[in-house]
Amino acid sequence: MNTYDPVPESLKALIYHRKLYDVVKLSVELGLFSKMSSPSVPEAISTAGDTAFIMYILDVLTVFGYVERIDDGGIAYYKNSAVSELYLNRGSASYVGDHIFADTDTYGALRKYVEGETEDTDITKAYWSPELIKSIGAFSLLGYVQDTIANVD
Repeated sequence: MNTYDPVPESLKALIYHRKLYDVVKLSVELGLFSKMSSPSVPEAISTAGDTAFIMYILDVLTVFGYVERIDDGGIAYYKNSAVSELYLNRGSASYVGDHIFADTDTYGALRKYVEGETEDTDITKAYWSPELIKSIGAFSLLGYVQDTIANVD
């Protein structure tokens, strides 16, 4: 059985690299990770026939460890890295792509952290919905939960 770091560095990197965040978010929205459970050629991964653009995205994802490139006889195949297969493939039971990228304002969150702002939200039992709990779990992959715990006395 494989063991996974509870805060995969490739997902945590999204906090610090906005352009990478945008590329990974687009890839999730296009369903690219759901097409690469097994090695696939770019033409099979492409969603709108723009293979050159998809290859550019795949090369970026490869450099940052989201995708693995396999060269076989002059043909390039791409497949998910272990972290992408686990967290960004819609077919995975551990998929959190929608939660990581849904209405996330990374700059706003960072600004609040730097300025020490607090939330004025009343927290009642109804606040802790199953959707919120799942969202907290997804964001724990990015390190927010660990940073919060480390800064609370």
